[in-house]
Amino acid sequence: MLNLLIAVMGDSFDNVKADEVLHAMFEQAEKILEYERLLITLRLWDPTNRDRFPRYMVIAEEVVTQGEESGDGTTGRMRQHLDMSTDTVSKRVDRLEEEMKRQHEETRQQHEETKQQHEETKRLLDALMSRLGEQ
Repeated sequence: MLNLLIAVMGDSFDNVKADEVLHAMFEQAEKILEYERLLITLRLWDPTNRDRFPRYMVIAEEVVTQGEESGDGTTGRMRQHLDMSTDTVSKRVDRLEEEMKRQHEETRQQHEETKQQHEETKRLLDALMSRLGEQ
């Protein structure tokens, strides 16, 4: 009975191990799609404009260096490019937040002006009604 349990567990492990590469590729594809959607949402890419929608995407992962190795080679350049891209996205988000705050303030001011106009109209209407009541 114990041998049967060990055999079933071994088969399950083999099945999981066989699909490991497939699952890793699927997760990487999901990450790429998520990143593309983010870039399109932030309007850093434009699928309708070939000049602003690249045909290829380079995916770089941080490499942990050991000892005195420096990041001057390809890895260092990729890290710099990734840092610049991250800064660009952060600046874009900051600009969007500032624009939203500005629009919110404009809307609040318009609301205040409309409220004051409403109060003035009400005051004038009350005065008119008072005069009509006197006649």
